[in-house]
Parts: sequence; structure tokens; C-alpha cells
Amino acid sequence: MVLSLVAGLTWLSTAGEQFLPPLFQDPVHPTPLARIVTSTNTFICLVALVLLYSRRRSVLDLWLIVVLCAWVSELAMLDVLLYSRFTFGFYVGRGLSLITSVVVLVVLLQEMTQLYARLARSNNALQRERDNKLMTMEAMIASLAHEVKQPLGAISINGDTAFLILDEASPDLTEAKSVVSDMVADSHRIAETFDNIRALFGRSDETQERVDINALALDVLRLSKPDCDRRCIKQIADFTPKRPTVVGHKGQLRELVNNLAQNAIEAMASVDEPRILKVQTELATGGTAVISIEDSGPGVGSEKTDTIFDAFVTTKSQGRGLGLAICRMIVERHSGILSVSSARPHGAIFQIKLPSRK
Repeated sequence: MVLSLVAGLTWLSTAGEQFLPPLFQDPVHPTPLARIVTSTNTFICLVALVLLYSRRRSVLDLWLIVVLCAWVSELAMLDVLLYSRFTFGFYVGRGLSLITSVVVLVVLLQEMTQLYARLARSNNALQRERDNKLMTMEAMIASLAHEVKQPLGAISINGDTAFLILDEASPDLTEAKSVVSDMVADSHRIAETFDNIRALFGRSDETQERVDINALALDVLRLSKPDCDRRCIKQIADFTPKRPTVVGHKGQLRELVNNLAQNAIEAMASVDEPRILKVQTELATGGTAVISIEDSGPGVGSEKTDTIFDAFVTTKSQGRGLGLAICRMIVERHSGILSVSSARPHGAIFQIKLPSRK
């Protein structure tokens, strides 16, 4: 329909010129009908401008108003000033038309560029938010798998031990009860692990309580002792007699120290003896409780100390790079600092600094 209309108007203005009223007396002077046509065109544009201004709903309406303002200015100049062709007013009108069209085009392009830039930033923000949600879900799954694996393994080992004890001709019931008691404790650890992960990634208020750092470190050493004995790792405990106390989520702090201890145990799998796991506590100046986990493994290269706590950064061939990131998250939630340094002659020292409370 549009093509047909354009073709018809083109034919009417060229081959059908004799059917149209004349608008110019000569190449320079227009007829009175031309002024009426120009005034009518100006009036129609003014009406459209008023309607758009009173009903504007979008950015498109705003730009149509800008274009109509430029057009009305040009038509008014042709209608009011010198109307004859090739006069000063004629060239002023042509120049105004050129300037307004270029200015409107440049400003429109600038507006569109800013609009697309804002759209790109919004898309990037949405992408980052989606990636953060996926990372949080993956971190939760990986953390659950990492934390539940150890107590499940302990339950399996203790179960086999209990069967061996009960299969003896004269079973030692006291030892069997001790093994079953350890199995019950490990099952409780699994339940606590789910609560700790939910508190870590959830939005609910965390349970705050006073935590004895020495008792926490001793508990971690006790839980990791079977694994250390199996791997021929010697445990060394160097606890301060001042018994530093912090206020925080006890389950998360225990998982924090336990994760670092398990990382140290796994790091020493590739080295020969001696294999030493040292856990040290101290009360630094300024009321800061310090927990240090030192191993005699291969250590952490200086080029990795700045990124080792980032998500998805790992030094293990089968690692997912989330354990240390979660550890840093726990420390930061307790207003602390987690750092790593090299041990002598080899190995790594992970140090946790937490504000102590008396």
C-alpha cells in the first residue's frame, strides 16, 4: 500500500503536473496558494506537537516532539520571513533545516548510544547475578560433599571395626561401645554440617556464642587423628594457656579449622616423611585470637598466595577450588583475616586471626 501510494504521488507530481494547481508564478515568486499550503502544514505540525506533548508516554514521543519543534521553526521562518526563493530568508531557512537535522541526528545517536550502554551494563549485571547464584549453588553442593565425606568415611571405618570386635570369640564390649559412640558422634556432625551450610549461605541470623579456641582446635585434632595415623602424620598441638575466646558460630568455626587441617593432611600425601601437622593457638596483642595450621607439604607458591582464596582456584588435580573460598567467607563473616605463608624448610602455614572476647 505504501509503495503504491508513493508511486501514485510520484506520477501525479511529474507526468500529472497539469492536474495540480500552480504554486509558483515564476522560478522565484510563489503564488498565494503556496503560502496557504505552508501555513496549513505549519498548523498541522502545531496540532501534532500539542497532542504529542499532552500524551507523551515514551522516549519516542519525546524525540518526535523535538523533530516537530525543528520542523515548525523551519516552516514558520518560511511563512513569516521573506518567502521568495533565492533570497536571504530562503537561504536562512535552508541553513536552519540543515543545522536542525544534523543536531537532531547527532543527539539522537548519542541518546541511542547511551541507551545501549545502559542496556549492556544491565545485561552484564544480570549475568553476574546469575553467575553468583550458580556459584553459590555449586559452592553449597561442593561444601556439603566435602564436609559430609569425612564423617561418612569415619562411620564406615568405625562400623567395620565394630563388626571385627563383635566377631571375636570374646568381644570387648567396652571398646565396641566406644566405637559405636564415635559413630553416633559422627552422625551428629553430619547433621551439624547441614545446619552450618544453611547458616553460611542463608539469610537468617546466625547463632552467636562464646567459642574456646583451644577446645575447638583440640576437637579438630581429635577428629583428624584416625586419618593422620593412617597416613603416618604426626600431630603437634601448641596451645596458649591464656585460652582465647571468640564470639561466633561454633559450627562454622569448627568446619573452618577442620577444612584447613584436612587440606594440610591431603597436601602431605605427595611428600616423604617426616609428615607433621601442627596446630597452634595464641593471643596476640590487641586482643586477637590466632590459630595457625602448619604442614610439611610442598607449600604454596608465592605467585598463588594472592589468588588461592578466590573461588574456583585450586592447587589440587581433583579439587574444585571452593574449600578455601568458603573458609575465607567464614572468616570474613566473623570480622577476621585469613592468610597463608610459607613454612620452613617447606610447607604452608594458614593463619586465622579473629577478634577475641573476654
